[in-house]
Amino acid sequence: MATSSTFRVSAQAPSVSKPSQTILNFRAYKKRTASSTSSEIPESKRQKRSEEEACRTPPKAGAARITKGRKKSKYVNDPDKPTRLRTTRPVQAKVVSDVWALVLEYLEPAQLLVLKDTSAVFREILTRYSHTWKSVRASAYGDAIPDPIEGLNEFQYSDLREGKGCQSCRNGNTRKTYWAFLRRFCRPCFESKIVKAPEAVKIMDAALPMPHEGLIDCVPSGIMDSWGNFVGCGTAESQYQDTVYLRSDLAAIAAEYQREFANATEEERPERMKEWYAKNCSKVIDRFVFAKKLEAWERDSRHTKAADSALKKKNREDYYTIKAAEMTPPLSKEVLICCSSYKKAIKIAKAPHINSWLSLKPKLEEERIQVEASLKDRQTSGFFVT
Repeated sequence: MATSSTFRVSAQAPSVSKPSQTILNFRAYKKRTASSTSSEIPESKRQKRSEEEACRTPPKAGAARITKGRKKSKYVNDPDKPTRLRTTRPVQAKVVSDVWALVLEYLEPAQLLVLKDTSAVFREILTRYSHTWKSVRASAYGDAIPDPIEGLNEFQYSDLREGKGCQSCRNGNTRKTYWAFLRRFCRPCFESKIVKAPEAVKIMDAALPMPHEGLIDCVPSGIMDSWGNFVGCGTAESQYQDTVYLRSDLAAIAAEYQREFANATEEERPERMKEWYAKNCSKVIDRFVFAKKLEAWERDSRHTKAADSALKKKNREDYYTIKAAEMTPPLSKEVLICCSSYKKAIKIAKAPHINSWLSLKPKLEEERIQVEASLKDRQTSGFFVT
């Protein structure tokens, strides 16, 4: 009977479980706190509470209070207010391309080339905003170098000046730019891609069955000396020099010539050829003037850099000599010039500084004992150091 009775009860609608004692206590606590009024709070406590609320620091402008998430900071950037810049947190707000283009104008040309290959975003910005390259070039060099010629954009111009790597075999150590041809080649690739003037004429004759007298003048050229070194742009001026051309330039001018005059009649060909020759010869002259200016700029830059390096090395030598004389006991010049650490230090092309001397001084103190003993032995044996 007990079993069937239990079965009948369980078959009925399920009964609602009673709340636990903890929940009942919590509900009672909420009811007591909700029923309490401000009149029950003593006047002293109420005044103290109002003073504390008045002294609380309000949230800063441009920040919204958060209740969940980050633990290190109580505020995050509000998109409707100015961005808050912090050194400990990267900017999360999206920076538009126009702003990046202005920011990148404060970099060096070589830094732009590195940044272009760092991110697809920067590559797209630097490809679209050519004025960034121009502004960087103007701030870095001023009027020392000319503007790029027709057919050469600002990025290509900067890459030829500051970039590295052969444009044929991708040798990463190549820095030599042949401005006569607007290419950067390593020595083996350059020698394989050029031909001398007699061979160039034969290539043109084989490529063009039609008359093409004077067509070679429409191709940019360079000069090689008798030792196989590239001298510069232009044509040979002595018997010890050779005029050279790029094979690709010869093929390009031949293809363009054939395209222009393959279907031209005998009556219209002379006038069209005269106009076409004048246009292409003008391009070659512009290339010649441009290349000459760039070659002169590179030459002056090398001389300036060499003179600056020599001056810095001389300043280091004088600075270390004075500091060595102030040591206890003083280190003489004849001992100083025999120290290997001193010899290495004066080969560095940087301005002298107290930190570099503090790094050099312990090394000199270690070496002076051996050097002084060696000099003393030489003087004793009859050899003198000047």
